[in-house]
Amino acid sequence: KKTQLWSGVLWGVAYLAKAVALPAGVLWLATAVMFHRIWAKASWRRLSRALCRTVLAAGVIIAPWVTVLSLKYHRLTFSTAAGAAYAIVGPNWPAPVHPFGLTLHSVEPGRVTAWEDPTSLPYPRWSPFTSVEAFRHQCRVCFRNVRYEFNILKGFDFLGLGLFVLIGTVGVGAIRRNLWKHWKVGWLAWLVLGWCLLFLPGYLSPREERYFYACYPLLVILAIWGIKRVGQWIPFSYKRFSLWLRWLVVGSFGVVLILHGIMTWERHGRWPVYAARIVAQAIAQKGDGGTVAGSGFLQSERVGLYAAYFLGIPWVGDQQGLPEDRLEVLGVRWVVLHLSRPENKRLQKDRRYEEVKGLSWRIQGAPKFPIRVYHRIDGE
Repeated sequence: KKTQLWSGVLWGVAYLAKAVALPAGVLWLATAVMFHRIWAKASWRRLSRALCRTVLAAGVIIAPWVTVLSLKYHRLTFSTAAGAAYAIVGPNWPAPVHPFGLTLHSVEPGRVTAWEDPTSLPYPRWSPFTSVEAFRHQCRVCFRNVRYEFNILKGFDFLGLGLFVLIGTVGVGAIRRNLWKHWKVGWLAWLVLGWCLLFLPGYLSPREERYFYACYPLLVILAIWGIKRVGQWIPFSYKRFSLWLRWLVVGSFGVVLILHGIMTWERHGRWPVYAARIVAQAIAQKGDGGTVAGSGFLQSERVGLYAAYFLGIPWVGDQQGLPEDRLEVLGVRWVVLHLSRPENKRLQKDRRYEEVKGLSWRIQGAPKFPIRVYHRIDGE
């Protein structure tokens, strides 16, 4: 009973950290129920009691936040992220990017960015059942996401052993269903597949490995289990051969884990953050208020947004061409651009703006500082 209750508490806390944990928990519970029913021969009565304990424990944690969200949005709401992620893959949206990164927009008082509550942004609503073309578009999105998920799971280990065992387990299990009664570890394959289904219809990027980190330990266990079963078919020195195979699995996953950590730090944690801190320090020295506009993309990261976060001032987004009337209405005092943006020429000629000079960084092997910062000086 304690395990069931604590499982519910953990589920509720996970939901408070990330809303996707709620449907993921339903997936895990369904798999656990079927596993105990088929493999452990548990009675439906016992399973229903255990399920109720877990759901009630989770409900105690989840209910207050769901109540707050429902009162705010005037309907039953446990998250707004799924709707936003689904909206941007619609057939009439120009690119799979959220509106806060494509438009100049106002930010509610007390917030740094509209992304803190994106429900006020102009998301296009669509359904795959409104027309044949919309349904075809949904199918294309699903097929594209299957390819992305395949590459993400394959990339978790150097030799792709986890994905190989996953496909093999599901394939053999589909042909010989009676094997599920004996495959205790093989049930983890359904958890991985179910997790992939959660992200199938909406937005997904090949760079979004973080959404699948929950599958990493499951793939490790599946790979070790699958290699062990394959090793049983080897007639010579099975025990010694099986040991080498297990070390092969550990090494295959371990190498990628180390390399992925290094690459993630280089891509997300080094240059963009350092650049944002340099920009934030330059703005702080001027002592001017107002808002920040422009992304200043560096390695796909928004330096302008990060700088606004460090300063605690609003970031009002970015837009192709940066219309001057919108910048003036939103009270923009700072514009952050990558040196490759064509708007640089316009702002350099505009007497209402002055470029902040002397921006540089001291990173070994880094190129010239790639960000340009403009300060609007008219009206001072």
